[in-house]
Amino acid sequence: MKKLILMLITGMFLGNTSYGASISDLLKSGKSIKLICTIEKANEWTWDRHSNGDLYIKDTKIDSLIGDKINYLIEVEGEESASLYVNGDKICCDEFDNPSITPEHSSVDEDKYEFSMKQVLPDNFTLPWSVEINRITGQFFSRRYTSLTKKLSVPFSQELKGDCEKASEKKF
Repeated sequence: MKKLILMLITGMFLGNTSYGASISDLLKSGKSIKLICTIEKANEWTWDRHSNGDLYIKDTKIDSLIGDKINYLIEVEGEESASLYVNGDKICCDEFDNPSITPEHSSVDEDKYEFSMKQVLPDNFTLPWSVEINRITGQFFSRRYTSLTKKLSVPFSQELKGDCEKASEKKF
């Protein structure tokens, strides 16, 4: 009986040390990490009218995006800053030279990565965009304003939520 208990404890100890690093561990390490994030919830907001004529914001699910993948690459550039690439394009933050997107900030803390930027349109209209990745759970949240209009049935904002997992370096 003692040998069985010893074997179980040894197995648990070896099993715990053989797991790969979690997303949280990788993000804490100060290295770059590639994530594949699956959209589980997608919503957009439009203006609509009540029957009495009052405007209200209509929340609509975007079923066509559910299951789509987003590739995020996070390059840690210091203890409190990082750069974000979305599907291969640098979106934020340090040493950034995309004239149509103005980086606001990136922040790194123990619980999450947070990126904020603004897309610059003609006539200096700016549309905010933010991406947040939870370092503990691996969940992501993205909100992007798509227009500055109050026209009916024209989406003005989009929100995406889902889970991320570490992308493998080799596909085969």
